[in-house]
Amino acid sequence: MATEWRYVRLGDLIDLKGGLSYKGNLITNQGTPMVTMGCVDPSRRFKEDGLKFYSGEFKETHTAIAGDIV
Repeated sequence: MATEWRYVRLGDLIDLKGGLSYKGNLITNQGTPMVTMGCVDPSRRFKEDGLKFYSGEFKETHTAIAGDIV
């Protein structure tokens, strides 16, 4: 049995969020870890040393939870 493909907009299937900017003076050595482009390795592996830490307030909708694709 052949599977039929259909075209759909990605935004109709998932919530897309663009990159966000946070105040540089609140990026510190402690705080909430932030995934940055520095976390992306050319081999498509996660680089933990690319994390930055943010000590300011942020919106709950800007957090990644288990199961999210970043």
